[in-house]
Amino acid sequence: NCAGAQESGTRKGAIKAGDRGTDVEMTFPDSLLMQNGGPILNIRRPPAGIRAARGDGKTDDTEAFRDVYDFLKKHYQDKGPWSRDDYYVYLPNGTYKVSDTLIYRGKTIGAFPNWDNTFDINHLRFVGQSRKRTVIKLADNAAGYNDSQKPKIMMAFQHPDTVFNNVPGSNWLRNLTLDTGRGNPGAIALFFQGANNSDLHNLTVRSGDGAGKYGIWFKIGSIQGYYRDVTVDGFDYGIFQPINGEGDTAWEYSTLRNQKIAG
Repeated sequence: NCAGAQESGTRKGAIKAGDRGTDVEMTFPDSLLMQNGGPILNIRRPPAGIRAARGDGKTDDTEAFRDVYDFLKKHYQDKGPWSRDDYYVYLPNGTYKVSDTLIYRGKTIGAFPNWDNTFDINHLRFVGQSRKRTVIKLADNAAGYNDSQKPKIMMAFQHPDTVFNNVPGSNWLRNLTLDTGRGNPGAIALFFQGANNSDLHNLTVRSGDGAGKYGIWFKIGSIQGYYRDVTVDGFDYGIFQPINGEGDTAWEYSTLRNQKIAG
């Protein structure tokens, strides 16, 4: 179903191919906030020790996101890679301007003691209030994003230096828009990685001027999951998945348009 606004067939009742355009309004009561013992980390109203993002389209919210990633990294290291004590990062409606890669600070986590492979953070769950009105947007002409031969990530679900992760369960990105702005031909909107019940859905990934390297990049394994109701608009490649061990994504209801090389 990787198509634009074409009809899949001509018989009566045929559905549209591609992204169904699903956009739901997600809100949570205060009782579920972390400050009140719940699992919801509201990026505009975070607990003590995490800077609040503004989401006003003008303030640079990069460091607020990095505070959230650092919190999740510490939780992961304290609880271990198989913890099911999860948190959900909630983004209320707004435009969250960023200027650099969204990931935790410092080097990749690497291997846990006595484990024989390289691992990294997992159980990253980002949920927007609404797909159309919750936007993470790269600043126009952002530093380091000007060379398509040296592409740079906007939002990451693994540290860029991680080479493989065998415990990437339950990574989510839902109900929001990623926008790489204008003047960023080297931008990678999303470096995603996940397995088991990981997913992307109700997601728009776009370039403000059509330029950019990858819309969605599956750089490393493990990669599984069910991905649906996703639109990628622009970039050289819409969805790029290199051959790797444990690379097996399932897609449905997806729209790819305006790619320069391949959808």
